Amino acid sequence: MTKEELITEAVDILSKEVIKEIDILTLISRFRQEIRLHNPSTIMFLAGKQFGVSTGEMISKSQERPCVYARGFYTKYMRKFNKSYASLGQIFGGRGHATMMSCLRTVDNIINHESDFALKWVSFEEDVKKL
Repeated sequence: MTKEELITEAVDILSKEVIKEIDILTLISRFRQEIRLHNPSTIMFLAGKQFGVSTGEMISKSQERPCVYARGFYTKYMRKFNKSYASLGQIFGGRGHATMMSCLRTVDNIINHESDFALKWVSFEEDVKKL
């Protein structure tokens, strides 16, 4: 091998190692972000905060609108990360997957038709991003 070929090979190897290190750092950063974004208790707290209800009230069998809407916000957000309807239903006192699907449909419809509600959703998402 010529001197130039050795230098080229060394640069290739070093650049690959740097890329690997950058990839690992990127993965670690994304993993940390995912942990923050998927912390169910934090998300539930923020959803409840939008409607003035506690996480205990959200988990209860209450059918009062603020509780229902807070559950809907939580469900809508967690579905972005492929959380199953069945697992979400278990969090909320053993509700079925169909109940959670209905909850999400209801919240989506209200967001699409009521600007005040849509603003609450935007505010909720901004609160989550601040984590």
